[in-house]
Amino acid sequence: MSAQDVQDLTKRARMFLRDGKFTDAVDNLRAALEIDAEYTAAHNLLGIAQSRLGNGKKALAAFRKGKNLDKENPVLHFNLAIALETMEQPDKAVPRYRAAFRLHPGWLEAMNALGLVLFKQEDYAAANRTFSRVLKFDPSNTEALNNKGVVLADQGRHKDAIKKYRAALEIDSKYVNAALNLSRALEDLGNFAESLEELERLADLVPTNWEVRTRLAALYQKLERHDEALDQARAILEKDPDNIHALRIEGAIQGIQGNDEEAKNIFEKITTMNPAEAGTDNYDRFIIEPPESRYWLDLVPPPAAAEAPPVAKAKSTHPGAIALAKAREAKAAAKAAAEGGAPVPAAETPVSEPVPAAEVSAPAPEPVPVAEAPAPDPEPDPVAEVSALAPEPDPAAEVSAPVSASEPETAAAGDLLGLMRYLMTLTEALPDSEQDDFLHSDAHMEMKFIIDTLENPNG
Repeated sequence: MSAQDVQDLTKRARMFLRDGKFTDAVDNLRAALEIDAEYTAAHNLLGIAQSRLGNGKKALAAFRKGKNLDKENPVLHFNLAIALETMEQPDKAVPRYRAAFRLHPGWLEAMNALGLVLFKQEDYAAANRTFSRVLKFDPSNTEALNNKGVVLADQGRHKDAIKKYRAALEIDSKYVNAALNLSRALEDLGNFAESLEELERLADLVPTNWEVRTRLAALYQKLERHDEALDQARAILEKDPDNIHALRIEGAIQGIQGNDEEAKNIFEKITTMNPAEAGTDNYDRFIIEPPESRYWLDLVPPPAAAEAPPVAKAKSTHPGAIALAKAREAKAAAKAAAEGGAPVPAAETPVSEPVPAAEVSAPAPEPVPVAEAPAPDPEPDPVAEVSALAPEPDPAAEVSAPVSASEPETAAAGDLLGLMRYLMTLTEALPDSEQDDFLHSDAHMEMKFIIDTLENPNG
């Protein structure tokens, strides 16, 4: 038996995998590994086949063997993470997903999968950051948009979630997961008409998708449109007689319509088919990609996505935005000074009034008159004082008493801290809708970070 035989057996196993003949795939892969026990591609496919057969421990063993043979292969880390996740070991799956896109930066499937594990662990902030990272690489990634919507909806922020679902559907109107989640979010807000409209639209687009038809039947049932619910359930059962959720809907409606014997027979059938699902309902769950749908057959991962260039944003002329920008500059300058580097001059734009672009770009030929004449006890402007880290000291700012090297930095930090606290207080006067947006914005996170840094300089 030769290396060519190993490759031929592995190719046949791959075809069996794609055809759903998992036992045949396992037989061919075992034959290949008897010839070459270190053939990594066979270990990878064997792990997938065993997972499809429900043999979780054997799948883990195959993936681990492959990973140990080729520790730098991102696919083996990725598939091992999927197997760990399906075996209810999310804590162990997280580092494997991280390893996959560390070894292959820009692998969006690995990033999305990691985000979903973090979401299931209720680490919402980390999950949201991960999906945002996907969107930096690919702003039109519908799965990441849907996943961000799921995170928001699980926190009760249905209106924000709806925006994400709609954004995904603008890119792909047939994206079933986003449409189902959108319908559910609309229903949670009491907007049954739009929820039903979305499901009916999707049922017309993908008439053979039983998940869609089941949700539609369930909503008809909830709205007490029993005849329409029964029609949908029976249409599903014509093609899929063992669809438990459709059977449950038909059984419930038969009971409501007084057909007790038929209802009893249906529920007895469900119990016989799968007792564990007799009383379950998938209607309330979010629709996300299952981990096992991601298995990667080839040892070569897909092409890495290039990070999308940032979209240039116009600078805000709002006084609060200008103050925040100056605070960031001052913080960077103070940090550079503390580390012994050259101080970074802060912008000289006054906080209280935005300056036109032409004035900012024009060099000042002469010093500002106010700076020339020393005032007896000037009322210091907090931001200006923080920003005054110019290479040449201003004589008007000199004092006769000796000052320790740490005092100016402490004073600057104190003024900046006061400013940031003041800006945070101002946001409390925002209308509820705007305040909610602000509390979940990057600006709010940045302000909190600066305040925390100044309050705990050593922490």
